[in-house]
Amino acid sequence: MKFEGNVNSTNIQYGFDVNLKEDIVAIAGQDNKVRFFSINTGRAIRNPIGPFKDKVSALRFCTLDSMELNPELDERGEGIWMAVEKEFLWWSIGNNDVE
Repeated sequence: MKFEGNVNSTNIQYGFDVNLKEDIVAIAGQDNKVRFFSINTGRAIRNPIGPFKDKVSALRFCTLDSMELNPELDERGEGIWMAVEKEFLWWSIGNNDVE
């Protein structure tokens, strides 16, 4: 299976994670973008996010309820944590499907 659009050499460590509930794999590439593909078909299922200022070295799907972390925030739902250089970034992946 091939993931069209992903840019990565086999000798460089970039992040990826699998969401078995949604049958999605998220893969970071050398272009500092994160792409989302169907595990079943290999097709892109969401628009890429990024580019970021540095490589995305780790990814983790999760459900966030920011009210538990900080009552001043109001962010909930499915998303992905990303490690970019020395920062951890949250990205909601709600309605960003490829048309």
